[in-house]
Amino acid sequence: MVISRTNAVHALLYLIVSLLSVALIFFILGAPFVAALEVIIYAGAIMVLFIFAIMMLNVTKDAANQERLWLSLQSASVRRFSPRSSLASLST
Repeated sequence: MVISRTNAVHALLYLIVSLLSVALIFFILGAPFVAALEVIIYAGAIMVLFIFAIMMLNVTKDAANQERLWLSLQSASVRRFSPRSSLASLST
């Protein structure tokens, strides 16, 4: 869910949920100190920095659409110049 979201804030919220679930697994396995560190360091401090960076970037819908266009053009060029397509052109 983290990498499939187009909204970066939603992706970060899913990442926080996944980090909290990892902390819960550590707690269940008998490592409460590691679970507390997971919550404090990762789900707390680093996620706040990520959210701060995303809010500072202030990506608009126009910029997101432009990025999708660039990524589609990049993937098309990768497919065009891949070794598999080069070998297929040689055999015909």
